[in-house]
Amino acid sequence: MDEKVTFQMWNSTDRTSMSTLVDTLEEFIDTLCNKIDALTNHSFIAKSQSAQLKKIKEGLPADTAIVIMNFAENYQYVIQD
Repeated sequence: MDEKVTFQMWNSTDRTSMSTLVDTLEEFIDTLCNKIDALTNHSFIAKSQSAQLKKIKEGLPADTAIVIMNFAENYQYVIQD
């Protein structure tokens, strides 16, 4: 008989919500490993970008500006009627 694991996980669609899931132990471990892999990649990129920005700021000429834009939320502009 397969052992079941009950856990909660964030789901992102057009909104973010917490869902309670029940999976076999093997499916849970696979899901957990995939999420940890994605997190480590994200963490590496975030730390690398932060270090690069700090380096650029330290040597920034007086007549230069840094513009940072974040498109992570995929916002869309909608014209109101």
